[in-house]
Amino acid sequence: MAAIRMRGLVKRYGDTTVIPSLDLEIRDQEFVVFVGPSGCGKSTLLRIVAGLEPIDGGELFIGDRKVNDMPPAARDIAMVFQDYALYPHMTVRDNMGFGLEMRNTPKDEIRRRVDRAVVLLADFRPSMLFGTRRALRSVAAAEALALLGWRIVGDGGRIGLIAAGAGEPAVVRPAGGERAMTAVTGALAHAHAEALARQSTSDPPLTDTLSLARSLLPSGGHLVVASALDAPGPDFESLITALAERLSIRLLLVSDAFERTRPAGLYPYALPDGHRGTVQARRGAPPADDTVDPRLARLHACGIEGLRIDVEAGPESYAPLMERLDAVL
Repeated sequence: MAAIRMRGLVKRYGDTTVIPSLDLEIRDQEFVVFVGPSGCGKSTLLRIVAGLEPIDGGELFIGDRKVNDMPPAARDIAMVFQDYALYPHMTVRDNMGFGLEMRNTPKDEIRRRVDRAVVLLADFRPSMLFGTRRALRSVAAAEALALLGWRIVGDGGRIGLIAAGAGEPAVVRPAGGERAMTAVTGALAHAHAEALARQSTSDPPLTDTLSLARSLLPSGGHLVVASALDAPGPDFESLITALAERLSIRLLLVSDAFERTRPAGLYPYALPDGHRGTVQARRGAPPADDTVDPRLARLHACGIEGLRIDVEAGPESYAPLMERLDAVL
């Protein structure tokens, strides 16, 4: 996505000025939300950017191109309408691939994207509810998975979810479209709230969750796991190795800064039996830049590739990583 700039942009309907001389700049990859009462011009502004409405004054730039008079097809902009519309003479699959077909995408590529089914596995077990910088590891996992999920449905793929916590996992079966991803984000938020509310301090193994993922995906489907892999279970590596023969699996290894470079000091602790105390720790040596995390190395030996997600970096740094991951799914 390129930057968008508006200079003195004006939109009128007859004698009514809907947008009076708007100056706005949206940076490349920036996420922006327009909020306001009904009729204030939010949808009109989006239609102007997409090229579905002409402007009556000012300038509109997408990247370095002035697009005032550029037709919608030449702008390379997608817009999802509030009320989705399907072509009634087409199947669901044909509707999903229609946009790609209009862009002269090769048929094999259309088939790959439309038939793509991805299940996101979010680890919300108690050990993930930890963080020393910016957010909990569980929050970083949800942020990265949500960014990836929106990219997948935007390309016409189907998206599903398994949120693993201390109790029963939350499950959303793979489906396509904006509504499917809205269901996934809602389930992520609900499952995370439930995880925070639970009193449990022990992590159930992830092996049962992997078996559930196998039942949701067809052969050749994609599973993306966001976890720190704390206590995954004694059979985790053997099961995920066997599962990788049927599915494409990728790992998002969620890492807190404290894990990589431990500051010196006194640290309080609490044990499951109720015992509490403090322990003095020396400063941990920072890892070398070319050091591969041993958890990623172990899974690489099992034939599973992964990326490290640094909690403190935030969604801005996750976006290009998810773009790379989306390209290989």
